[in-house]
Amino acid sequence: MTSSGSSKDLSGRPVSAKAPSTRASTAKKSPSKKKDFSARNSVLNADLRPLTHKNTALDLKKSVAEPSDDSKLTQTKSSGLKPMSTVKEVVTGNVRVFCRFRPLNKRELGTKDNKICVQFKSQSCCAVKGVNKATGQVEPINYNFDAVFNCESRQETVFKTAVEPIVSSVLEGFNGTILAYGQTSSGKTHTMQGPDIDDQEMRGIIPRMVGSLFQEI
Repeated sequence: MTSSGSSKDLSGRPVSAKAPSTRASTAKKSPSKKKDFSARNSVLNADLRPLTHKNTALDLKKSVAEPSDDSKLTQTKSSGLKPMSTVKEVVTGNVRVFCRFRPLNKRELGTKDNKICVQFKSQSCCAVKGVNKATGQVEPINYNFDAVFNCESRQETVFKTAVEPIVSSVLEGFNGTILAYGQTSSGKTHTMQGPDIDDQEMRGIIPRMVGSLFQEI
């Protein structure tokens, strides 16, 4: 039997009366840990503060020195690439729309109605007869584009006007896309590939674009 003034644990060992004081001392140490964490957070915030500064982008640009012209020339010689020429026109972020009318083929020229129903008013405007919604009359309706190529336009003219600036922009590091859209037999293949890719005059956009890429590399 044990006395009422003493206590024992499950193993029968006497429990020290100082245990509550130990808990109290442990509870007192927790604020010091909070101080340590707060000090660490203040240090981290101090390290991250420069990243949110308004002039960080300017500081980074100043810290990164741009290569000189001599170093660029050395890199070009070592890589075996031709120096990039100055681009006359760089196309970035703009969607341009061109309208191209292919030449009439032999079958079309052999028919009685061998005239097209389009009027070419300028280098960027063409007109097609239609019903004017405002007046209800059948009259020429104007359509404006960045450029209009009639049936007599050369393949080289189409390439230099619509495609060559995009190729030059791609070589400068910009993304570019050339999309040919139209109904069947409207001239998409004639424009993109050409009747004969081996013919310097009649080859289309794709063989000319590949050739220009190899000339620049």
